[in-house]
Amino acid sequence: MRLHKVRFIIVGFVVGMLYWISEGFLHHFIFDLEGTLMEHLFYPIPHELYMRLVIMILFILFGVYSFKISTKRAQEVTNTERQRLYTLLDNLPALVYLQAEDYSIRYANRYFREKFRDSNNKKCYEVLFHFNQPCDKCQISRIFVDKTPVEVEWENKRGEFYQIYNYPFEDDNKELLALSLGIDITKRKKAEKALRKSKFRYQSLFDNMLEGFALCKIITDKHNNPVDFIYLEINDAFEELTLLKREDVIGKRITEVLPEIKNFEPNLFEIYGKVALTGETTKFEIFFDPLLIWLSISVYSFKKGYFVTVFDNITERKIFEENLLESEEKFRTIAEQSFMGIFIIQDGFITYANESMSKINGYSIQEMMNWTPSELFDNV
Repeated sequence: MRLHKVRFIIVGFVVGMLYWISEGFLHHFIFDLEGTLMEHLFYPIPHELYMRLVIMILFILFGVYSFKISTKRAQEVTNTERQRLYTLLDNLPALVYLQAEDYSIRYANRYFREKFRDSNNKKCYEVLFHFNQPCDKCQISRIFVDKTPVEVEWENKRGEFYQIYNYPFEDDNKELLALSLGIDITKRKKAEKALRKSKFRYQSLFDNMLEGFALCKIITDKHNNPVDFIYLEINDAFEELTLLKREDVIGKRITEVLPEIKNFEPNLFEIYGKVALTGETTKFEIFFDPLLIWLSISVYSFKKGYFVTVFDNITERKIFEENLLESEEKFRTIAEQSFMGIFIIQDGFITYANESMSKINGYSIQEMMNWTPSELFDNV
């Protein structure tokens, strides 16, 4: 029994001894001047001896009584606090249990009991895993060796995931236990799985886009004027369309990738900056001198300061359009110089007639526009 537990008994005994000594001094110096001090202290007359013994015993009994009252009150306070703790633990939406070194479960809160039924003094491997012997790699057993916290992730047979935090814990008897707190992370794990699946689909779509894609961050000067931008992400089509490699682009400024861009395309920064800073979307076609290609570019912003470009190389289309325009000009020149009447019918109506055709039927070119073939032949 430790001294602090019997402090009231010791105090009673000490007070009784002090009373005994003080009575000896009083009788020697005041009440009874006969006899020596040692006689008054240790050999008092019988009736004085009885009185001192009775009073001393009363002090000791009072100390014993105080000790019992103190112990009872301390126990009541401990029980009250323990009950409050159990109530708190029972209301937690998490697994809480105490496990001994012999794998027995000494306490389990209501959440645990609802999940695994009665588990008091049963072995943890019986309750949690339905095993007949301890797990081969028991993580909690490390607490009894190293006395350091252990964190593990656990999936039960029902497909529920828990993040388990294990801590060393001493009970009232100084016995080392493992205090385990398990938080249900099933929803988070399912969300992470769905996110990975969604990310895979997005990445697959992203990588297989025929159009070039680039995620960029705009850079402004102290007056908030756009002066540069950084490539944050690109897709495979970006590399194929621009012939720029990912390792030469990601994390770099466009002026680092193409130093001459400001000389050839000074308006590009203004267009991208306006989209990134205002959120306004835009679409335009541009001949990109640094790469000598035509691009059709769509730009939008999902967050201030950032913009996304989706573009396609339209160089072949532009060349075709130029060739077509050149062919139309050649045809028009030949038709205008011909002495024969020439007209073009499109969708059942005349859309072109030369001057010679106008002279043949006596009608102006404007009058013949949108005639049907039958109307033309009726008036020839």
